[in-house]
Amino acid sequence: MSTEHLQLPEPLAAAHRLGFHHGDGGGQGVDHDPFESFWSAQETAGWIRNWTGNPHLEGREFRMFGEEGSGGVVGFWMVRGGVPVEAQPVAFFGSEGERVVLARDLASFLWLLADDIGPWDAALFADPDLDHDSDLEQEEEPWSRADIAEVARRYAPDAARTARQIVLEAQAEFPEFGDLVQGWCDCSPPPQ
Repeated sequence: MSTEHLQLPEPLAAAHRLGFHHGDGGGQGVDHDPFESFWSAQETAGWIRNWTGNPHLEGREFRMFGEEGSGGVVGFWMVRGGVPVEAQPVAFFGSEGERVVLARDLASFLWLLADDIGPWDAALFADPDLDHDSDLEQEEEPWSRADIAEVARRYAPDAARTARQIVLEAQAEFPEFGDLVQGWCDCSPPPQ
């Protein structure tokens, strides 16, 4: 992967430059440590092999751009042919085996961040066993992170939705993601 391909899209880089607080015990905070660039092909291959236990994987279909405190990572899943990285879904791989598509594209992911929702928190909306009427639900505008909401309005004005709506839309479009990744964990070579 060339240096040019490691550069984050400007909307994501702009949101990342604003930084994230991790809570101070009194507030929720966002557990998202952004990367300055995408992982290299070598880093991505090492990560996917370690995460799945499958030495045959290369991870070419992922562009990882952040992590959370317990070791989960978030990035683009390059599943849509012929479209730029910004139009690809955003997936999360948690340290406890979570594997969830969080947002249909970068525009939607920006609005998750604007609502002060990090990748792990957003993954909770995909769990059918959890009560989705939690305090993670956006109540009304303005979004919790007005600075990130401004970035989202600049780059994705038509994508504003609640965190729950964003995750559930992504889940509806990509219901097979968890099973697909689970299939990689059996150490079978990927299909040719």
